Amino acid sequence: MYEMRAEPDRTGSLAPTWHVVSKNDSRMSLCGRQLPAPAVKITRIEEDPESTERYCSPCMTAVHTTAG
Repeated sequence: MYEMRAEPDRTGSLAPTWHVVSKNDSRMSLCGRQLPAPAVKITRIEEDPESTERYCSPCMTAVHTTAG
């Protein structure tokens, strides 16, 4: 099973990037990125209407490949 975890955007946008993590090891995403603890505050998209949430393409590809 998998779950989604938001990571603060690294480009300066307030919108998060969503990664996929395994429920067995939630410290690292399927794309290999170490993610912050779930308690890290992510700015809500409503606070910056110009921002767009994104999904990590490598994570999504990994899910699609394993669900195949």
